[in-house]
Amino acid sequence: MSKKPNYKESPAVAFLTSAKQENTQEPAAPAPAPRAEHKAINELSADEITKLIAEGALTPEEITKYIQRINPDKKSRRVQLVLKPYLYEQAKSKADSLHKSFNEFIETIIIDYLDRN
Repeated sequence: MSKKPNYKESPAVAFLTSAKQENTQEPAAPAPAPRAEHKAINELSADEITKLIAEGALTPEEITKYIQRINPDKKSRRVQLVLKPYLYEQAKSKADSLHKSFNEFIETIIIDYLDRN
């Protein structure tokens, strides 16, 4: 019968064990800061937000955060009243490129958000 190697006595295991003990003594890294975009979204003016919506630069979650901010009761889905007319046209063409009407485009985003919350 062959004798099993004793790994606890191995110099490599001793080195790794001591390195592990050193690493556990270091202070924990601070928690990551919240994403800057979310904070910036809350600080943007209505004109800046509507421009970003029209350019398609915002995620659906960011758009719905903005809609919640301007309409916290979530009852009205008529976002086009918020958008400036020239920005509405840009956002409408973006919706058309997705083969949806503008209202369907915005309502889909809002309904998706409300379903998740």
